[in-house]
Amino acid sequence: KAEGAALAAHEADGVKHVGAAERTAWNAKADGASTSAHISNTNNPHGVTAAQVGALPLSGGTLTGNLDIAKTIASVVLRTGDSSNRLSGCLMKNANVEGTVDDGLYLTDYGADGSEATLKIQGGQQRLRIKLGGTDYAVYHEGSKPTPADIGAAVKYRYTATIPTGTWTEVSGGGYYKDVTVSGITAAMTPCVGVVQTSDVVASELMVEEFANNIRRIETMAGKIRVYTRTDGAAPSVNIPIQLVGTV
Repeated sequence: KAEGAALAAHEADGVKHVGAAERTAWNAKADGASTSAHISNTNNPHGVTAAQVGALPLSGGTLTGNLDIAKTIASVVLRTGDSSNRLSGCLMKNANVEGTVDDGLYLTDYGADGSEATLKIQGGQQRLRIKLGGTDYAVYHEGSKPTPADIGAAVKYRYTATIPTGTWTEVSGGGYYKDVTVSGITAAMTPCVGVVQTSDVVASELMVEEFANNIRRIETMAGKIRVYTRTDGAAPSVNIPIQLVGTV
């Protein structure tokens, strides 16, 4: 009887033996139970913290080193509230907000009304773009200036040419014309024409006089100007350098 009582007491000793509940908890850990079960108070009897194992807790913390996301398409998402809420903002590399692959770094902020504003940085193309209200715009800077057409401004131009002497082509109805090559000029340009004078007073006066007396009009064409003389056919007796300036 004494031996039977001692055996019963020994079997009931919970310090010396693992109980059924303890065995279940132990096996769950050994078999790789869910992460939430492992870190809960019930299944983390030793109270191991993220800080103790050098991890950053889900509640937040400070990184003392760099965060390197090595992915072809990488993103950092910022949310307000829980994960069911709409994105508050996101930072994406090589993937735009529609989810398609596109070279560049995107920084997007979402408004409460569903609107968005996106800044796109493209290192390979050395440019910046911004998307507002669903429309993509170029961001201009010192290294990427807008053209007059981009901002709806008139195009300024300045050309030089020389009205020569020599043989001219007769015009039906009177007068003559001569074509003079002017690289870059177009038929859409209507220039203001002036005689280019020099320090030689006599030569300058002669050029101005010949231009005034003999040139009737100047017509712009693609890559050239057409100079018309008076109807009586008088042509300049000297070469006349001119400058054509204006806007389109």
